[in-house]
Amino acid sequence: MQKNLSRRKFITTAVSGTVASVVAPLTLTGKPGMEHNAVTPTIITKKAVSTSEPTRDDFNRKKDKPVIVDIHAHLWLGNAEKNKETNLDNCTAFNVKKLYVSTLQGYYPDENEIRQCNDMTYGFMKEHPHLVKGYAYINPANANSVNELRRCIEECGMSGIKLWVATFCDDERVNPIAEAAIRYDIPILIHCFKKTVGQLEHESTGVNVENLGKRYPELKIIMAHIGANVYDTVKCIKEYNNIFVDFSGSFMRRDDLDYTIRHIGVQRMLFGSDMPGCFENCVGQVEGAAITDEERKMIYYGNACKLFNIKI
Repeated sequence: MQKNLSRRKFITTAVSGTVASVVAPLTLTGKPGMEHNAVTPTIITKKAVSTSEPTRDDFNRKKDKPVIVDIHAHLWLGNAEKNKETNLDNCTAFNVKKLYVSTLQGYYPDENEIRQCNDMTYGFMKEHPHLVKGYAYINPANANSVNELRRCIEECGMSGIKLWVATFCDDERVNPIAEAAIRYDIPILIHCFKKTVGQLEHESTGVNVENLGKRYPELKIIMAHIGANVYDTVKCIKEYNNIFVDFSGSFMRRDDLDYTIRHIGVQRMLFGSDMPGCFENCVGQVEGAAITDEERKMIYYGNACKLFNIKI
């Protein structure tokens, strides 16, 4: 095997079959069940698509197989047991020591649906207490949003907050949630996805994340997916050291990580996969990035340990 999993080759082959879709005009849908509603990726699985593509066995044969903290994974109501199986399989295969999970379903969940989602996450935490950490999924438009957040943090022991697409992240109704996050000293993971077509009505972009980060400089924010379009979103957050990024689901361009690191530094980059999909593509991006082995360790686990104040 070539050194470092043939990094350039890994990411090239990982996105083969996706590149043509990205270059061609996109038709993006708004169907529940796909967090970012992007083009479906070609994902490397246990069995390689061809003999020239690396497998997870190649990763496991690395001399210094890295530890991973995945700060962005999901269960989906209605398919949670299958999602658990996929997530745990990847954790075993890729040496994931901590997995931060939120459970989702519809775009505009009411109080009952939010409770169901968070209870599902809590159940997964109890099943795997040394591995699974939880995000409190919150809809800021719900009247009980702060009380639900309190329940999730104080009674269920969750470690962060998940905001999806029910409101923009800089909506004034987010303010009490942000202020609670500051008091609890926990991060908010914000879905951020800039699309050319198919933008959801309240889907946050880099501008929205920037506004929230500027409003609350002491708030720890994770901008998910690097906003999907790094050339649009990274410039928005460049000056705000309280805003971190993950590259979950951002498998379309090989140099997304390189570009982002050049502009905000490796210390603000976190490993997030968007599991149950995209995990191995995200590993391929780290392996293919033009960075040092020490910087890879920072992305795989070091930065997350500092942000969440954990040891592995």
